[in-house]
Amino acid sequence: MVVVVITGILASVGFASLRKQVNAAWQAEGLNMVQSIRAAEERWRAEHMMYLDVSTAGSWYPTDPRTTPGQLNAFFYTPGSGDHIDQAAWFALRPAVSGGVRFGYLVNAGYEAER
Repeated sequence: MVVVVITGILASVGFASLRKQVNAAWQAEGLNMVQSIRAAEERWRAEHMMYLDVSTAGSWYPTDPRTTPGQLNAFFYTPGSGDHIDQAAWFALRPAVSGGVRFGYLVNAGYEAER
């Protein structure tokens, strides 16, 4: 009986620790993607003298995180597959992605007219 109780305590502590690590990894993904998108936008601006507005439809890319919470999604679909309305713009921007993503991203950019 004592062994079962000790095993249960260790399992609950281990699960809590694992959950903490998973949450930290998810936060790291978001931070890394924002930095990658920023770097890609700066590269685009250096070449085209303006930022690329990749979320013209106003929808999350690759998917709305509210509809697929925690699900791993491919960031780049097959070019020309038409899976997302803003796919071509994201493909042109080409942020560095090292696999699937759990969150959706929305980027509205462009240039501000001189006043």
